[in-house]
Amino acid sequence: PPAHPFIIRTTPVVCAVFSSAIAICATYDIYRYHTPNIHSLYTPILTEEGGSSAAAVAPAPSRCLARFKLLAASASAFICLVFTATFMVIAYGTIKPEQEDMPCDGECEGCIEDPDCSNWVALMEDEHPSVNICPPVKKSADTDVTFSCLADAYWMLCTTIIAGIWTGAAFAIFRRSPKTAEASVGGGGGDNDL
Repeated sequence: PPAHPFIIRTTPVVCAVFSSAIAICATYDIYRYHTPNIHSLYTPILTEEGGSSAAAVAPAPSRCLARFKLLAASASAFICLVFTATFMVIAYGTIKPEQEDMPCDGECEGCIEDPDCSNWVALMEDEHPSVNICPPVKKSADTDVTFSCLADAYWMLCTTIIAGIWTGAAFAIFRRSPKTAEASVGGGGGDNDL
């Protein structure tokens, strides 16, 4: 059965919003909880007497919040990896083998036999419903590209890398977080600072 129109319309939007949310969360956590340590390596804080004070220590969230950040980052990385693998499988396992039957040797733009390969695209959508999560490009687009699966796959691969960096940062935050119920207010990270 063909994919539901809602899935066709929303999959690229969901991926885009999800990627943006991950990038924002990763940037916030790295800036909020790691940059004080990074800055202290290069920019010593001057005291009123003109000397250098102790190195700045990154704040640490509560243990519960740190655990939530780690779980959220890990889950996001896993979901991104699943999306990447899914798009890759569809692009290389479903679409690529069928491209041998494309009209005009795949040069869809200006193809007289099948303008924009629209009939081939419709046939692919009927025979392989999975390709519907990668909507075809608009007919007005000046390109030979049909489905966006490959572009989506590499987009999600980049997002997976960002989510992996966020996971690493979240793990460092979790290690540094106090084991008590209270958060450390501007507090030190102790021996586990990374």
